[in-house]
Amino acid sequence: MPLTWEQVVIDAHDHRELGLWWARALDWIVTNEDVTDVEIRSAADHKTWCIAS
Repeated sequence: MPLTWEQVVIDAHDHRELGLWWARALDWIVTNEDVTDVEIRSAADHKTWCIAS
């Protein structure tokens, strides 16, 4: 049975800057951003995602 990553959560002092940095580095899109989290995905409908909070 293969392992599939669904999400990664990264704790950060400046979550917005880190989330935007990862989005640029991976060429992903920001799918949600609020005062505590930035969510990025490889595509809007893709399951794999990352949250900087």
